[in-house]
Amino acid sequence: MDSYSKSRPYIEFTIGLLCSTFAFVTACWPDWVELIFGVDPDDGNGALEWGIVALLAATSVVLVFLARHEWKRLVTATGSRISGDHHKLLTTLVRDVFTRHG
Repeated sequence: MDSYSKSRPYIEFTIGLLCSTFAFVTACWPDWVELIFGVDPDDGNGALEWGIVALLAATSVVLVFLARHEWKRLVTATGSRISGDHHKLLTTLVRDVFTRHG
């Protein structure tokens, strides 16, 4: 296994976590688009912001389930868990999230 294959679940999980964080921030603070870019593309009705929330939330769900799939595939292929300093923290997070969904 190459190092990319071993790090892929970590990357997918991290990006999924970032997407869900940005979705939460956008849901709580929907005016950031107007403030940062200085335009109001949806004429103040909030459709753009809710579209961004939906897209980020969907992306987050997909990435977390991809990370779960890759994690299980990697554990099966190696016959054991991945070693590393950050392994305990991520294993705890992943186990808590994934055991609830499957």
